[in-house]
Amino acid sequence: DDGDGFVCRGEYDHESAIGCNTIVGRLNLDDADTTEGLESLTMIVGGFGMGGNAVLTNLDGLVNLRVVTDEFNIGDNPALTNLDGLSGLETVESSISISENDGLEDIGGLSSLTWVDDNLSISGNGALLTMDGLNNLVYVGGLNVDGNPLLTSLGTLDTLTTIDGEIWILDNAALNDIDGLLSVTDAGTEIYIRSNASLCSADVDAFRDALRAAGWDYAIVNEFNT
Repeated sequence: DDGDGFVCRGEYDHESAIGCNTIVGRLNLDDADTTEGLESLTMIVGGFGMGGNAVLTNLDGLVNLRVVTDEFNIGDNPALTNLDGLSGLETVESSISISENDGLEDIGGLSSLTWVDDNLSISGNGALLTMDGLNNLVYVGGLNVDGNPLLTSLGTLDTLTTIDGEIWILDNAALNDIDGLLSVTDAGTEIYIRSNASLCSADVDAFRDALRAAGWDYAIVNEFNT
């Protein structure tokens, strides 16, 4: 039942999702050339996947998407340079993965995102320079920042107070600034910050000390940083 462009139930691709306000099921944009026509979509009660899109340059058709209740995955889209079309996304009630998008330079389009129930993973994005833009994020269930060779900074995460799971920050060769984590007062018991060639170990210690000052009492694996 496609609900005549209102509530659409089932698994949808780009063409079949045009006109939907809410999808109950899944939106799969693998091999899509555009997101144009999806501007009426505000909620996915289910998951979202988008990968293998060789020519897709933007996500502008998703500008009104607010909530996704299951996994949200964007991977292997080499022409995608930004996430500005996701500027309305506020909540993901599962995990987010942004991975292997070779042309992605920034994730500032996630500026409205406040809550990620499970893991937020930013990995293998060869052109990504900064994580600036996540300045309204309050809670994530875990954080993985891995294998982004040009990433210099985790950005400004002033409102992020809770990472309620594991933290992995590794193999980001240019990363020299993790001050964005200093507002975190509640974290899981396992934190691994390692093999970031430009990151001073003293900065990792400063993050550890800030957590301990807030009552966190565990160890951080701080290895093979500068």
